[in-house]
Amino acid sequence: MTSAAVKTRPIQSTREHAQTRPQLRVIESHAGPRAVFPVLMIVALVLLSVLAVNLFFTTQMAQMAYEIRDSRAELVRLTEETQTLRQELQVASSPSALQKAASEQGMVPAGQAGFIQLSTGKVEGGFAAVR
Repeated sequence: MTSAAVKTRPIQSTREHAQTRPQLRVIESHAGPRAVFPVLMIVALVLLSVLAVNLFFTTQMAQMAYEIRDSRAELVRLTEETQTLRQELQVASSPSALQKAASEQGMVPAGQAGFIQLSTGKVEGGFAAVR
């Protein structure tokens, strides 16, 4: 503080200040001792509910983990089956396999294509398939 500020403040004596404060005294309580049992029951219920919720979530997570594991195993099995079917399809769609299947059904190779004359209705060029 500056000396000018100190000079302008009024000086209070400690006696005047002490006389304006109220006297403190102890007041007795008429309430009986508080019951500890209800508080302990509330704390126990909160702890049990926290444990129950924790057990529930842990069980749900374990169940989901088993479902994920089973789904992954099913995915692997289906992927292998898809690969097997694709290989069988490639073998079945090869030219030699197609020719063999067609001959077993009584099919023959096609002949040379011809042209139809619309004015006469005759086929010119080409020949029919030979058995």
